[in-house]
Amino acid sequence: MKKAVVLFPGVRYSCDTPLLYYAGTTFAARGYEKIEVDYGPELRTTEHLEQTILSVRDAVLEQLRSCHLEQCEDVVFVSKSIGTVLAGWAAAQLGVPVRQIFLTPLEYTLPFLRPESDIAVGAGADPFLDAGRLSEYCGAHSIPLTMIPDVGHRLEDKSDIRRTLRILEEVVSLYESF
Repeated sequence: MKKAVVLFPGVRYSCDTPLLYYAGTTFAARGYEKIEVDYGPELRTTEHLEQTILSVRDAVLEQLRSCHLEQCEDVVFVSKSIGTVLAGWAAAQLGVPVRQIFLTPLEYTLPFLRPESDIAVGAGADPFLDAGRLSEYCGAHSIPLTMIPDVGHRLEDKSDIRRTLRILEEVVSLYESF
């Protein structure tokens, strides 16, 4: 039986950027097939977020259905930013058990978080979802949350590259224990 890790990028955060690259690498080392979702050229901006999500979600679902995830013994979605909305929605549509790691989720993502199978990683200074709001929601719904203080949406400390590497190491540790 196969296992799959599915990577959902952000608008300007591809599957080749550190958080998603190392997610794919970490799970591939454990025998997971790595699948990278491609949104096509439609997803280049967050200016009209709801419209953008609606324009790509059917194509995302079609890609996932073609991967035959129902044949997998374990499916993990790792998503970043707008990818968290699409991953949450897609998991609800597929009808297969999916465990999820949501990296810097958006407000639209919150209804998709499930305490029995998901975790979230938030940024203390994220302009897209207030850290207090995310912490409150996760606490009220028993969602495991790792909050990285004093960093923005990319989970990077632009003034301290070594701290950024420590943050990446912390997130990779989450992948390894998931």
